[in-house]
Amino acid sequence: MKTSSRALLFSLPLAAFFVGAQPLRAAAPSEDKPFTKEEALAYAERFVALQGYTSQPNQVSQGGMVEDPLDTGPDSAAKLRARFATLEPKAVGARFDSDLWFVGFRSRSGGRLRSLRMGPKGEAVKMVSQSIQPDWLAGNDPVPTAITKDEAAAIAKRFVEAHGPKGLAKEPAKVVEHKPDAKDGWDSWWAYFPKQGAKLAVEPKAGEYALVSVHKLSREPKWAVELKAKPAPAPKPARKAAPSKKADPKKR
Repeated sequence: MKTSSRALLFSLPLAAFFVGAQPLRAAAPSEDKPFTKEEALAYAERFVALQGYTSQPNQVSQGGMVEDPLDTGPDSAAKLRARFATLEPKAVGARFDSDLWFVGFRSRSGGRLRSLRMGPKGEAVKMVSQSIQPDWLAGNDPVPTAITKDEAAAIAKRFVEAHGPKGLAKEPAKVVEHKPDAKDGWDSWWAYFPKQGAKLAVEPKAGEYALVSVHKLSREPKWAVELKAKPAPAPKPARKAAPSKKADPKKR
């Protein structure tokens, strides 16, 4: 009968979970594979219990206490007293992101979620100071919505004010939708800014306008056609004064 990885985690001696600066490392499954979600949850729950965050007695060996950015107290004993019973023993959820496991635990005061972060196989376990969002932990990332024509015009206007050359109109003459094609995969709005005082022709001519492309989802603006300011004319060289003719003393 094969023993599951989760059962293996709990069957190992407690002392194996804290060796030097690699807490819980020895509890990793023998196969060289990242944790499954179930294994990550079990591993994290064991960690917070042993490190004194639950109502269970902590079992931190000498030198095995892992620093927490929210620790308070002059020494380890005081820090452990402050940690005691601050987190629920059962994890809310886990997410694997950017080659790291994030496991959330609900705080017993305030209801915030504290996050534990570790490597794919339980390496470098540490508590994170920031709260973690339940939706993100559950993998429910918000779906970005495309911006409207008016929103794109406002973004393009600010972009031109900050980065455009002098002499462009302050408002876009027209904003049109640009669908991605074989040449340009940029799904965006195009905002045309003519030269100040000029009217934009139906078929705009090069050199008479600047064009700002605003991505519909990322909202990132960029130049599609950049109207560069004409360089100032170089100053004309000063005319040298003609040398004065000296009178020939022999002709006197």
